[in-house]
Amino acid sequence: MDTTFRVAPPPRKTNNSKGFTLSEVLITLSILGVVAGITIPAIVHRIQDRVEITQLKAAYSIIENGLRMMYVEKGDPRYYNWPGGNGGNESNANFFANMLKDYLPVSKYCGSDTGCLPTKDDSMCKDGNKAYYHTLNRQCHSSSYNMWSDHLKYGKMILKNGMMISINILRPKMDYDYSIGQIRVDLNGKKGPNAYGHDVFSFGFDQNGIQTSFHNYTLSKDGKYGGHKDVCRISSTENNNGISCSLWVLKHNNMDYKYRDIYNDW
Repeated sequence: MDTTFRVAPPPRKTNNSKGFTLSEVLITLSILGVVAGITIPAIVHRIQDRVEITQLKAAYSIIENGLRMMYVEKGDPRYYNWPGGNGGNESNANFFANMLKDYLPVSKYCGSDTGCLPTKDDSMCKDGNKAYYHTLNRQCHSSSYNMWSDHLKYGKMILKNGMMISINILRPKMDYDYSIGQIRVDLNGKKGPNAYGHDVFSFGFDQNGIQTSFHNYTLSKDGKYGGHKDVCRISSTENNNGISCSLWVLKHNNMDYKYRDIYNDW
């Protein structure tokens, strides 16, 4: 018997083994880079939208509860002894804000003083100019409104969660088709973009609390029904573009107006 130990020969190499060439790997990586460049920013924007929507709803709840508690104790605001008469002015704004602050979680009250709002140096528009706040499409305007810079000088406070508030009184006794006033909220304080419909929103209010009807002055254009569509529109050049976007968010629970024309979807 042959007892010689034999070592098995190594397996024969074949020529049909497959792998990726360098060019194929580079092409695949390029495609993945393009896809990531398209999808990742969109995902980031949507995540940011959800954060802002949550903050907006929190602001709504805080302010609505504060207004209602104040009205229970102080009565119908149409019958207050308004120091500035029946008009929109500094005296009336500070009068109302000074009462409301006792019903909100306020960390700092400014009234007419500085320190409770971003400055122009905190905000830069697309054209390189500066303003307290920008429109929905990130524009500044040199008009007399200047994003309500005059009204933003008073009725100001900072909440404990960092939100900044300013109050503008329009018609205290509502003798016309007006709301009593506006409460503007900067959700993230001095941080950008400081633009309406992004991190800045406005609530109209009356003797019942925050208004959510399309028929009021402060969340529409010139008090006209349907005007709200013109001032939450990405293509609009209105000086107050973005003023009614809070109404859209509360109704639709999204910020689609940032990415497309939602004019016919209200």
